Amino acid sequence: MLIKKIDEELARLRKDLEQKSSHSNSDIEEFYDKVYSLTDKLDEDSIEYKPIYDVPTILWEKKIETTDNIVDYSISESSEKIDELAFIENMSEDSRKSFNTAEKIYKILIDEDIDWVVVIAPYSKAIEIELFNRIIRKFEAWNNSKGYKLKEFDEKIRNYSKITIGQLLFLLQVRQFKEFINESFNKTTISFLSSKFRDQLSSLNKLRNPFIHKKTAGYEIVESFRKIMIYEGFMMNLIQIN
Repeated sequence: MLIKKIDEELARLRKDLEQKSSHSNSDIEEFYDKVYSLTDKLDEDSIEYKPIYDVPTILWEKKIETTDNIVDYSISESSEKIDELAFIENMSEDSRKSFNTAEKIYKILIDEDIDWVVVIAPYSKAIEIELFNRIIRKFEAWNNSKGYKLKEFDEKIRNYSKITIGQLLFLLQVRQFKEFINESFNKTTISFLSSKFRDQLSSLNKLRNPFIHKKTAGYEIVESFRKIMIYEGFMMNLIQIN
């Protein structure tokens, strides 16, 4: 019943968006915010979930309890895979909540035929929170110290806290933003932000954006998203920026 309600709401959101003649970055982010809010419909009181970053190194035992049934899993995890998730401990409270929400839905509904945008949305939110905390907040302070105004870069970018993944990709090409990076971070971080970070962020953006329209996100899309975000080290490297 929950899956059906979520699918119906997604269809309504897409229909509303399709009625617009064009779509801005803010339209895309608004869509993902609304999709993310759908995850709150999961009744957390009826689900007992052990966060994946809180598991033993060798064995992860989790119990997912729903109102309909109880499923027990025992999943062997290598220490290497556990280490790939070590970044979660250093996430901010809000981004960790978003990440855990995505992981919860992913684990619970992994065998269901659903629109996987309901997982991509909270993953994206976790990324954008960390982007703001670790990069954009510093960019705001740097801009103020230089006397630059945000609207000088792009009239559509009006609020630092609302800078989207797509807008950050644009800023990475702007001369002043490159100056900010070179003046604000160490050589390792500068190298990451100037190459691998840009490429991975672009790939994540391309994976998620098509699914604000009628097209639904298949399981392979969320797997590709998680591969870059978790197992190719995007989040680990992002969390290490300070």
